[in-house]
Parts: sequence; C-alpha cells; structure tokens
Amino acid sequence: MIEVKWSDAAPSANFKRFLTGEALHRLQVVGELAQNKSYPDGLRIEAARHFLAGSRFGATTG
Repeated sequence: MIEVKWSDAAPSANFKRFLTGEALHRLQVVGELAQNKSYPDGLRIEAARHFLAGSRFGATTG
C-alpha cells in the first residue's frame, strides 16, 4: 500500500490501523522530505523525487 503526502513525514496512522500483516509492503511517499526513513515494522517513508526516479513513471525509454 502506498500513501502520498505533500510534507507530512510522520508515519501515517492508516498503516497501523488497516495494515498489520507482516507480508504487506507499506510505503509513504512525501513530496517535501529531506531524508528517506525506514522503520522496524517495514514501513518506508521516501521522498517523491526518489520514488519517481526509481519507478517506471520516471524512466525514459530509449
């Protein structure tokens, strides 16, 4: 599950509320984030520029 926010780098309560399974991948993408973060429960908080650069949406085809 991915949640996108503009500038709130605090872990989203929605992940704890709805997604408690270990096998689920949780990613919070933040538009204005100085540094990516990882948590022991598997949650990652990533800057949008890094997320988009590594995705097929940010890639160019040659």
